[in-house]
Amino acid sequence: MSYRSPVRSRWPGPDWTPGRGAVRAAAAWFLIIVIVTSVEWFVWPTSSYPAHADAILVLNGNDNRARAELGIRLAERKVAPVLLYSLGGYRAPSEYPPYCPEIPAVRVVCFTPDPARTVGEVSYAERYARSHGMTSIVIVAGHSQGTRAALLARRCFTGRSYVADASEPWSQVPFEVTYEWGAITKALFIDTGC
Repeated sequence: MSYRSPVRSRWPGPDWTPGRGAVRAAAAWFLIIVIVTSVEWFVWPTSSYPAHADAILVLNGNDNRARAELGIRLAERKVAPVLLYSLGGYRAPSEYPPYCPEIPAVRVVCFTPDPARTVGEVSYAERYARSHGMTSIVIVAGHSQGTRAALLARRCFTGRSYVADASEPWSQVPFEVTYEWGAITKALFIDTGC
């Protein structure tokens, strides 16, 4: 009786094909990177601003009440003598405040950006700051919009810019994060102007 060694398959199993494990590992790493980046950029971004700046810019958006309240609170605390308040492109009666706010001893400038997007708001603030000799600005944005606002400010504003993040309802975070991924991709690769 002759001994014959069992024939071994070249591949470990019938469902295994070369590269499938590598694809799964790459997909897992990609997902981890997207989650960590989303948390850092859009959910809990770094927010810091000085005790004094030349102006405060309040961006318009879905979480307008929180943005308006934070911008007004900063102006009342005399962080800046000028408050640039974006009315956005659309104003529903339920939005807060439904008017241009008035703050004692603070110059409030309400404006409608063109285009009616973050880049239009930052561009308006840059033109206003340049024409009034301003060199620093605090931008009030929602948590998810802060990273994009900082990117646009670095691109458009010649002075120092800081971002103060207003809180957003947790129920809106998934939508806002998804929206911001698209918006920041557009800002980085398509709409690269100011």
